[in-house]
Order: sequence, then structure tokens, then C-alpha cells
Amino acid sequence: MRTLIVCGVLALSVTAASAAEDIRSANYWLPRCKVLVAGDFKKMPDPPTPTMCLGMVIGIASVLGEDPRGYWCADIPAGVTPEQLVRVVVKAIESKPELMHRKFPYLAMMALRENWPC
Repeated sequence: MRTLIVCGVLALSVTAASAAEDIRSANYWLPRCKVLVAGDFKKMPDPPTPTMCLGMVIGIASVLGEDPRGYWCADIPAGVTPEQLVRVVVKAIESKPELMHRKFPYLAMMALRENWPC
């Protein structure tokens, strides 16, 4: 019986630990994107992730600009820099802290669509 209880507690602690850091959520990505926006690379949580944030946002912006159906569309002006795209995403996500548990790519897409609607 004691072994069963110990195993149950261990299983719950492992589940809680893995749920604590969802690498798909805005909770995970926002601090890394903010490092990129601030340009303060000394505070980088882990070296590659700020540039991964940039890559995700650029990829999402590219897809939004090329949707032939216009359903997932954002009319991003030609002169907008990648850094400006990340700033828009960071600002939008920070303005809705209740959504921080949601997936970062979804929130980034919604931020770009809201900022530059078609």
C-alpha cells in the first residue's frame, strides 16, 4: 500500500512539473520575445529561443500575407521590419494576460490580424 501511495505522489509530481512549462504557450515564449524586442541579450533565458521567436513570427506573418482565400489574412505593409512584427505581437499578448496560457503561434496570428486587418 505504501508503494502505491508513493508511486501515485510521484506520478502527480511529474505531471505537475511537465504542466508547469508548456513550451507552446505564451507564458513560455513571451519572455523570450521580450528579450529580442529589448535587445538585452544578457538576460536571455536560453540563447536560441529569442531568435526562434523571431522565426515563428516571421513565418506566421508570411502565411497570413499569402492566404489566397483571405480567411487567415493580414495586410502587413511592405516596409514593416521583423522586429516591428515581434513588437506588435508582444504588445498584443501583454494587453491580454488572461490568454497567456494559450498557444503562442495562435496569439501571434491573432495579434497580426488585429493590427493589420485585410
